[in-house]
Amino acid sequence: MVVGMTRPCLLASLVDLAVQMQRDADRPEAELHRRDRALVRPLEGGASSHRELLMAWLEGLRAGGEAMPGRSFSAACRVLVLSLAVLGLAIGWGAAAALFFYDGTRPVNVVHVLAVFVAGQWLLLLLLGIVMIPDRWARWIPGAGAVQETLALLSPGQLVRLAIRFVPRSARDRLAGTVASGAGNLLQFKKVWKWAVIFASQSFAVGFNAGALAACLYLVTFSDLAFSWSTTLEPDVEVVHRLTQTLSAPWSRWAPDAAPSADLIRETLYYRQTRPLSGAAPERWGQWWPFLAACMIVYGLVPRMVLLGLAGWRLHGSARRAFIEAPGVAVVLDRLTSEWVTTQAANPESKSPDRSGAVLEALEGSSLADGSPLCLVNWGGIEMSDEMLASRVGESWNRRIASVRHAGGRASIESDGRVIADIAAATGEPGVAVLVKSWEPPILEVIDFLRELRQAIGPGRILIIAPVALDPAGGLAPPRDADLGQWRKRLRSLGDPALVVRGWQEGETP
Repeated sequence: MVVGMTRPCLLASLVDLAVQMQRDADRPEAELHRRDRALVRPLEGGASSHRELLMAWLEGLRAGGEAMPGRSFSAACRVLVLSLAVLGLAIGWGAAAALFFYDGTRPVNVVHVLAVFVAGQWLLLLLLGIVMIPDRWARWIPGAGAVQETLALLSPGQLVRLAIRFVPRSARDRLAGTVASGAGNLLQFKKVWKWAVIFASQSFAVGFNAGALAACLYLVTFSDLAFSWSTTLEPDVEVVHRLTQTLSAPWSRWAPDAAPSADLIRETLYYRQTRPLSGAAPERWGQWWPFLAACMIVYGLVPRMVLLGLAGWRLHGSARRAFIEAPGVAVVLDRLTSEWVTTQAANPESKSPDRSGAVLEALEGSSLADGSPLCLVNWGGIEMSDEMLASRVGESWNRRIASVRHAGGRASIESDGRVIADIAAATGEPGVAVLVKSWEPPILEVIDFLRELRQAIGPGRILIIAPVALDPAGGLAPPRDADLGQWRKRLRSLGDPALVVRGWQEGETP
């Protein structure tokens, strides 16, 4: 079965995913689980990957009436990129028309053309190369981070305002608002945003170089241009000849006419004078154009087209990774791939005052519901015996509890380290659930513990954080929504795709 025959692009779906996870952050877990399982149950067996399942989930939400900004953002981005390309085309044409301007009195200076369309291009490419340095490498290069931050201020974001002016007035405000809203959601995916900005900048650069080349060929074809080179310093024909030979090396064998000879360089050396050009046949003054056009193609247009393709490829790849690695995606996948686990008591009036079985709701719906063992960590000294906790969790969730360990609170750093080492060395690679006091904020101590635990157990094992409260009788109780939201918000910043924060819902005690 093919899932989602017609879907928005991956970038649009990424924006929708970020928006939907924000909307769901404060909704009851039971409501979300029932809604999501109803959406994907008809598709079971049809999704070949988690990415396909998430795409089908978003499509189901759209069909159900959820307002999603991703498609509008994607369409706005296409308009924006096209506008940047048109803007670059116009600016490139204008720049070339100014540099190739010839009124019959003073010839076109070859040096100026090379300075703008070769030297200037490669200076910008050098700066772009600094921006493209991965963050993990930039921190080892002195000054690279500062340069990247400075160059970010010169990003095409400044050109976006100018490009939007090319859009009809009736759609201008709506386009600006859509782009700003979508970009705000996309900023949390740093690599995706980085390559999106580079793609936009290269769209402008390709347009600029294409416009400049078009203007050059147009003026050469439909006007009579004269070229020369000049300098206030002592002219050295041999040095200039070596420079042009170096620049024309990529094409000199198959296009010898596009490589200036020493005689052409000598004869087109220009000195200030009040009379018409002399000293060479008039047609010689126009023989520079093949060299200049080749330089604009090889050193301007081609590198930008290559970078545009590279940026598009990396943008797609980073979006694909971000789609399944984004913080909070593991929670969504848990709901989509597992049945809702409830063990409602047959006689509610006979509830035990000890509600320790409610902790299972903190673990409901996890992808660990395959019967594999589970390690429990009692963080901060929750008042409950290990035997009671292991018994209630094991019976209610129908799984074996590999161990119950204690960390945080009065435990020393060395003791916490031993707990992490023991869990990492556990046979069978069981999942880990950390029970925390919901009313206590997620302080740095627990954050450091979770980071070290994740580093020790690796990225493949799920890590569940279960904030719990205590009732007057000392049993476990569901956390307040505000407390649960605080834990979710703080732990989402860790960027751990396999970390799950679970809260128990009132009225569904095991």
